[in-house]
Amino acid sequence: MGGTSKLDINLLKKYKNLIPLIPSITEFIYEDYKHPSTWISHQWDQEIKLITNKELIVFIAKNFKKQKSLSKKKYEKYFWPDGYHPNRHGHRLIYDYICQNLQLGSVN
Repeated sequence: MGGTSKLDINLLKKYKNLIPLIPSITEFIYEDYKHPSTWISHQWDQEIKLITNKELIVFIAKNFKKQKSLSKKKYEKYFWPDGYHPNRHGHRLIYDYICQNLQLGSVN
């Protein structure tokens, strides 16, 4: 399952023993959400000061903006309160999907 990084399905195709269940949890929960190509951790705010490559800074800022959009009201049903992690409702969607696709019994 893809969390902070979206799984590269083409890369995984080379390995028959790896079966991607949910390539991107954020895109699974909200189909209209486009997962950023890079997920910025909370420690990057200190490290970005050291970067001198302007293109890299723009790239990081663009991806961070996408990431921060999960904290908007539009996505709060499944990513509230922090806007980064699925809450219990989001985890329920993931759990139900796993149970269904792996043919496991679901607890109601």
